[in-house]
Amino acid sequence: MSNTEELSFALRFINEHPKSAVRVLEQNETDAVVSLLNVIPAAYAASLVRYMMPEFAGRLLSRLERDKSAAVLSTLDANVIANILQLLDSEIRGQLLDELSTGLRKNTQLLLNFAPNTVGAWMSPYLLTVADDLKCKNILRTMRTSDSQDDSEYVYILNREGIYQGRTRLLDVLKAGENQQVAAIMDTSCPSLPAQMILSQANEHRAWDQADVLPVTNRDHQLLGILHHHALRQGLDLHKTKNRVAASGKDPVSSIFEVYGQSLLALLKSVSDVVENDRQ
Repeated sequence: MSNTEELSFALRFINEHPKSAVRVLEQNETDAVVSLLNVIPAAYAASLVRYMMPEFAGRLLSRLERDKSAAVLSTLDANVIANILQLLDSEIRGQLLDELSTGLRKNTQLLLNFAPNTVGAWMSPYLLTVADDLKCKNILRTMRTSDSQDDSEYVYILNREGIYQGRTRLLDVLKAGENQQVAAIMDTSCPSLPAQMILSQANEHRAWDQADVLPVTNRDHQLLGILHHHALRQGLDLHKTKNRVAASGKDPVSSIFEVYGQSLLALLKSVSDVVENDRQ
């Protein structure tokens, strides 16, 4: 197999089987994996980092070339970044935070305020909030002019002190009359989750029987974000994995390389060789 063919095959494997690639890379020396991530395209490196255990990802990101670590971090969401950075010492954490865009840095810092096994660490800060004294026409105008990212089908309604009051679906806002007060169409029965609540406790909340996303509030009942049920499951799965002794068996895909007497890292080393040759 030529260098070009090995390069194509290696990158295709990372793209199609990132979890399998990560399982093998985590068994290798940190320096070797850092060298690999420094030379492959940032999008491929990010797809690997996304599935790594936070401790391993943190070691790698802290040692990557700064341009590469910035490029990798910029493609990850704030929840993934926060779970990695909270394990690093303050100096390195600050350096990596400085590489983020203003919005992503702000959202990541918010999540870093919470322990990794709590609701606050896994919430999404992307939501649309409006005051309870607004009319629907004002909300529609805000939606048209806002450039903020929305991660929910709901509008979350607060009083002027930022206290969560309820929520309503975007569709209901569209259906309502322009002069209708949003407070008149909001659902006040949807409870909020405390940001400090332990994930295992949040998982038992009866509200999940009726919803797949719930608001998250601080101790003063001010709205901080929203928690998707899939994010809750992701957080629970991560901490189960961290507390479980790793199984000795290999997954079928990564085992293919052992059958041929060649580890994945050895195959991917050709990426570095090809890039270095191109630079000369």
